[in-house]
Formats: sequence, C-alpha cells, structure tokens
Amino acid sequence: MNKKTYLIVATIVGIVLLLIAVIVGIWAFLKADADTCSHDYDNFILTGKPDYKTPAQATRTCQICGRIESLSVYAATGLEYETNDEGITSIINADGFSGKVLYISSVTKDGKKVTAIEDSVFSEKRFEALYIEDGIEYIANYAFADCPVLKQIELPASLSTYGDYTFAHCPKLDSITLAEGSAVIGADQFYECKALTNITLPDTITQIPTGAFLGCTALTSITLPKNLTAIGGYAFAGCHALSEVNFPDTLKELYPESFAGCTSLRSLILPSLTLLSHNTFLGCTGLQRVFLPGTIEKIEVNGSDGPFFSCSETLVLYTDAITQPTGWAKHFHNYNSAVSDEDGGELSDDAYFYLEVIYNCKLSDFPNN
Repeated sequence: MNKKTYLIVATIVGIVLLLIAVIVGIWAFLKADADTCSHDYDNFILTGKPDYKTPAQATRTCQICGRIESLSVYAATGLEYETNDEGITSIINADGFSGKVLYISSVTKDGKKVTAIEDSVFSEKRFEALYIEDGIEYIANYAFADCPVLKQIELPASLSTYGDYTFAHCPKLDSITLAEGSAVIGADQFYECKALTNITLPDTITQIPTGAFLGCTALTSITLPKNLTAIGGYAFAGCHALSEVNFPDTLKELYPESFAGCTSLRSLILPSLTLLSHNTFLGCTGLQRVFLPGTIEKIEVNGSDGPFFSCSETLVLYTDAITQPTGWAKHFHNYNSAVSDEDGGELSDDAYFYLEVIYNCKLSDFPNN
C-alpha cells in the first residue's frame, strides 16, 4: 500500500470512528433526555444504622419504570442543640440540614445524649423520609408539622411523650411505622394527614388520644392494639373512607365524637364496652348495624345528643341483653331534627326517631358474622 492509499484509508477510518462517536453521543443524550417518567417511588428501605462517619444505604424503586434510587444516608448534620440546667440535650434548630432522608441520631457528634426535639424544629422542611433513633424520648408541638413532601416515618419505642400536632398537615405522609414496644401516641398527632390509608398500632399502646387521626380522609383501615382500653374524643372523626374497624375485647371506653363523620362505616361490634359517650358516631350516615353488650355501665347524652345522633333512620342495634336495660330507651333514639331546646332541657319523645333494638342476640348471631 502506497502512502497516498494509506492516507485515504486512514482518513476514511477516522471519519467512520468520529461518526460512530457522534451517533453514540446523540443516542445517549436522547436516551437521557427521554426519561420523562414521573417516578412514583415506593418508600425508602434503610439498610444498616448510619452514624456521622459511616453511612447506611437507603433505596427505593419507581413503581412506573422500575428505576432504583440509592442514597448514602448519614446521621443528620446541620442541627443545633441546647442543654438545659437539668442536663437534657434537645434539638432546637435544623436550618442547616438538607437532604431527602433525615436520620436523627440519639447522640451528638461530640457524644452528648440527645433526648428531645423542640417545637416546630423540622416544620415545613422538605425531606421525604424520617428515621428517629432509639433513645429520643420527647417530641414537642408541631415538631414535624406541615412538611410538604414527607412520605414515611419510623418512630422508636423510646418516645414516651409527644406534644400536640407533631406530624399534623403532612399531605403526602402515607407510611407510619411505630416500633414494637411503643406505649403512646400524641394528641392530634396525625391531624389531617390526608394521604394516610392504613396503619397498624403496636399492642403495647393502650389508649388512642384526642384527635390522633382526626381528618385523615383517606384512611380506610386501622389495626387496633389488642390491649386497647380507650379511644379519645375526635380520634377518628372525619375519616370518611374508614369502612371497617375491629374493636378488641379489651376496649372499654369510647369518648365524644371519636368516630364522628365516618360515613363509610356499615357494621360495628363493640363486645365489651362499658362507656359509650354522646355523639360517638355522630353523622355516621352509612351505619346499619351495631352490636352493644348488655354490660354497658354508662351511655352518655348531652342535651339531645346521644351516641347515634344524626345516624341513619334504618340503623338497627343488637344486644345480648335479655330486656331493655334501665336508661337505654332515650339514648337509643336517633335525633336528626333541627328542633332543639334552647333552655337546655330534654326534648319530647316526638323529636326523636326511634331506632330498632333487637334483644337477646348472641354475638355469634349478629348479622355481621
């Protein structure tokens, strides 16, 4: 091959290689640019326990395209702490933190034990997942309220005290994990968390406080603790999608408006109740059947409002009592008239719709079974 021919061949080869490189580059660019998936990710899975020097891996998968996102997560930095006269160290400011995953350690970088998170510290922050390490004991008012993209939280059993509205108004929160051994949740803790669809509460929780799930309009199911004794006022009020609740035998007390406005409820069994408060099932217009034990000690009425105020006229009450227990008659009436007694006295019987009551019904014969 002479020199001229060699140069021609070399030029052609170079041009071909350049074209290949250009084509590959354009293809890669178009492929990257074509990633128009909205990426509906599931929740993060955290592998390991991070600290300030050694990370853990958090991964999640897009439910649409299958893309896997992986992040290295360290114990959160950029936090400010304060130690009071009693030696309690609290997180008081988080303006220096940024990231998708917030992992709160129970010790500072210099080894101080952290036990508390103060008012509104993480409120309105834009992280998507929260992990609180065992050892944190107290979360103050609104500590994580109004976090616009928070989807999941994992809370330790060491948390023994909550302020009010700690996770209120978190519109995307749909995953809550409470560690086994958790003994309490807070008043109004998940107020108006409208993406929450279900939750399982550990059996070590014995009471659900006032307003705990008030306004969780997407909540369809909840697994109540086996040792639950009381449900506070407004605890599930406004949970329009809640269609089924299985009450444990240990439950003794239902407080005012605890299930008010739960219009999807159809049938309920309250096997061991001793206290049924006024307006407990206020406005549960879909409720058709309720089993009540003859052992109820107190049915409260407030003015004209009994437990089934403004429920359906077709509601039927079943009880294993042989005959009507003393004092049940008025309380088993359903009142949904605009008539009221401005003087606070009792209304006449004609102001009430009389609910049907079926006596001597064994629980095994209740139509819900």
